[in-house]
Amino acid sequence: MPYSTAFRYPGEELEPDRAEFDRALQAAEGFYTFVLSTLPPAVHP
Repeated sequence: MPYSTAFRYPGEELEPDRAEFDRALQAAEGFYTFVLSTLPPAVHP
C-alpha cells in the first residue's frame, strides 16, 4: 500500500498516532455494539 500513497502525498504521515487510533477503535467498537443491539440474539456471535 505505501507505493500507492507515499509518492502521491509526500511528507504526510501515513500512519495514525496512538490517540487517533484509539478514537477510531472506540468509534468502531461503538458502531459494532449498536449494530449488534439491533439484531436478534439468535444471530449474535
